Amino acid sequence: MKSFKAIKKRPVLPTTHKSMEILTSMFGIEPGDKFNLSGISDFMSLHVEKPDGRVISQKFRTDGSFRQVTVFNKGTVDPEERRKIVVQLDKDGLSQSAIADLLGISQPTVSLDLQRAKLEKKAKAPVQIEVAPKKKLLILKKPKK
Repeated sequence: MKSFKAIKKRPVLPTTHKSMEILTSMFGIEPGDKFNLSGISDFMSLHVEKPDGRVISQKFRTDGSFRQVTVFNKGTVDPEERRKIVVQLDKDGLSQSAIADLLGISQPTVSLDLQRAKLEKKAKAPVQIEVAPKKKLLILKKPKK
């Protein structure tokens, strides 16, 4: 199984080379875009970050039999909505690095989003209050399911 990783998130410079024409025509990479191209065996992943904040992710087989495209605009999604997306992608089994690449954000941001979502879920958990009259205490307990 061979794998390689191309230039990661460096701006594409204008050029007239045939390779640039291929990248532009097949994958929509233009001067000023940042991109990450990686692959294992005959599967490839390409994440293109446009200057306007859109991240276009493509997964495809090199033989052309499969192609999946997703678009995420991190410029128009607020942090709370992004956190929901991150949590769902985590539930779907994607790694934090894969989520970061897909959304065009950093892996530490993904980690913080997951931590914050976990804390929010914990804070919303129902609690039972019991009174201990002899000790004049309130005891908070999670209800039994």
